[in-house]
Amino acid sequence: MDVTYLLIVLCYIILMVYLVMKGRTRRKAGKLMHLLNVELDPGKYVEEVTAILNEGKIDKRTAVILNNSLATAYGQMGEYDKAIKLYKQLLDDPKFNYRGVVNGQLTQIYLAKKEVPAAKKRWDEFKSTLSPKHEKSLERYIKSMEGHFALLDEKYEESLQTHLDLLTSVQAKGEEVHLRYRLAETYKKLGDDHQQKEQLEFVAEHGNKLHIADLARQQLQEM
Repeated sequence: MDVTYLLIVLCYIILMVYLVMKGRTRRKAGKLMHLLNVELDPGKYVEEVTAILNEGKIDKRTAVILNNSLATAYGQMGEYDKAIKLYKQLLDDPKFNYRGVVNGQLTQIYLAKKEVPAAKKRWDEFKSTLSPKHEKSLERYIKSMEGHFALLDEKYEESLQTHLDLLTSVQAKGEEVHLRYRLAETYKKLGDDHQQKEQLEFVAEHGNKLHIADLARQQLQEM
């Protein structure tokens, strides 16, 4: 199963954290962004964020945003139920202002669990909150998600072309790892063992401690 957390979403979340934090905690947030987006070590990120939350020295708004990013990290670790629980807690908070973002993130979790009806419900809620300006700025993210829906809807050629198009202008290592894992899934459905193996090898080598990297290594051993 693939968690499709593109860099554009991660940067959006972490940027919010960075802007609201002050002093030492704010500087620490910059280092945390590197852990999640470059080192691809969500487990270490969870440790660091949990430590900040346990210190109790941050305001409620910052704690809410940190819990959002914590849920993202849980998703990258494959701990989907923990991620869903945190996201739903955020949606239950009447003062939480980023409901559209969370519905997009929940879409990704449900796709990873292959729960397509639940994913489509959250996706519709996410898109209903987008202005034309936001839809344009998130064009790449939306295209990736539609490619994942195509894969699970058994539209394999459509999924393949979408992900290959995105790969030609990949923006960061983390994004490339996720795209290539989804390509491996698509090639498997198309019966192309050679291409499937090639994509899995990239994910296994470059995915560090992401859940999908562990899955890629396991699949390679079984091939």
